Amino acid sequence: MGQIKNKIGLYSTQFYCRLLVLYPASFRREFGPHMAQLFGDLCQDALGRRGLPGLIGVWWRALRDAAVTVPTEHFANWRRQMQRRETIFVLLGALFLLFSFSFAAVNVLKYSLGFSNLWDPFAPLSAETTPWLVRQVFDAFILGGPALALALFLLPRLHLRLDWSGDEVLTVVIRKGAPWSLVLMGLCLVVGGVFVLYFLAENWACLIGQQLAC
Repeated sequence: MGQIKNKIGLYSTQFYCRLLVLYPASFRREFGPHMAQLFGDLCQDALGRRGLPGLIGVWWRALRDAAVTVPTEHFANWRRQMQRRETIFVLLGALFLLFSFSFAAVNVLKYSLGFSNLWDPFAPLSAETTPWLVRQVFDAFILGGPALALALFLLPRLHLRLDWSGDEVLTVVIRKGAPWSLVLMGLCLVVGGVFVLYFLAENWACLIGQQLAC
């Protein structure tokens, strides 16, 4: 009987070790052997004291703990990666913002303020002779640029915390950044607002139903 319990405990520990792959690799390297050893000791102790019901209780506690710690550790690992790559995210966001901001500035100066002789570097991309797919991609980058840039600026500062035991399961905290980052985020909102206003002004007749063909 003792050998059967030992085999059951061994198989349980081996299966638990396979489940540890759910955790991030860095977490497994640091805590995996200790967790496997502790789980094996708990299984042997539970089997010796209460038999199969005791083993089921150990598995229930282990799975309940994994349901909380696995997503929590992945969130923590994701946050560390975002913080290490913050410079890359900021540079990419700045490029998207600069692209959209330049388009908005050129259009406001040339078509709204009357600087008709101003060179428009975006004209070849939006011309009727430009392939349809190229124009669609260009429009997507222009219109989505501020939102994408804002997301890139915010991603490294997001802190997600998962807690199944509290009233708030998911808590999202935005880490405080430097003043220049707030300026960039403000520019994203300004440029995005300009595009929204331009869209409303250009399609106002359609939106209020005064024009049927839009």
